[in-house]
Amino acid sequence: GAFYSFMLALGSAGVVRAMGEYSKGMQCATRLYKLIDGNSDGQQEPTEKKADDKNSPDVNTDAIQKLSIEKVNFSYKADPSKIILQDLSFSLSRGEVVALVGKNGSGKSTTTSILAGMYPPQSGEVSLYDTDDSDSTDPVNYLRNLERKDQVNLIQMVPQAPALFDMTVLDNVRYSRPDASEEDVQTAMNSANCKFVSNLEGGLNYQVGRNGIRLSGGQRQRIGLARAFLANPVFLVLDEPSSAMDAEGTASLKDTME
Repeated sequence: GAFYSFMLALGSAGVVRAMGEYSKGMQCATRLYKLIDGNSDGQQEPTEKKADDKNSPDVNTDAIQKLSIEKVNFSYKADPSKIILQDLSFSLSRGEVVALVGKNGSGKSTTTSILAGMYPPQSGEVSLYDTDDSDSTDPVNYLRNLERKDQVNLIQMVPQAPALFDMTVLDNVRYSRPDASEEDVQTAMNSANCKFVSNLEGGLNYQVGRNGIRLSGGQRQRIGLARAFLANPVFLVLDEPSSAMDAEGTASLKDTME
């Protein structure tokens, strides 16, 4: 009797775990579809005009010189009482290298998600300026006045675990710029130290599998970097991009960034 009770407990635990994974998957899918539809995570409805309104400013992302986070407050819908970011302010200028340092859980990855346009803050602004002097020009609201394609051109984020699709290496890198030539893709991959691709069966046509399961963690990170480099954004945000790389890969990334 004890044996059957033990087996029943194991089975029940598996069902509970599966339901938890299903719930998280549905939440992620909901956020993804809302992002695609232009309403990031539905956390708040923008009060200003959207980028597709006729009165929205015409923004030339190539002319942007400065991005400013201004008094941002943020908490996740799952636990609104837990403040992740409180009165956060800092600025990034074109050509500048900035490191955001903090303990685990201090909100670094959340900040990068806000920069990528995935989450709108509860309060505060993300502003764009066409000069380093914030007082000499009117800012453009990054989250509300830019279309999604312009946000992508302005900022590319490389997370710790880049999302890869069950496609070829070439198609995964091209995801950020579908019209890129194979030569441009190869240049971006060289910058990201993707020499390992030449040893794969089929090279650029190698199928990486679902979420890149046929590649190592370091290889997936390098593909993610190549994808970001190919987009040639104004601002490149890296969220611990070398966490799965060996010493050689980390040194190569440092040289590439310099």
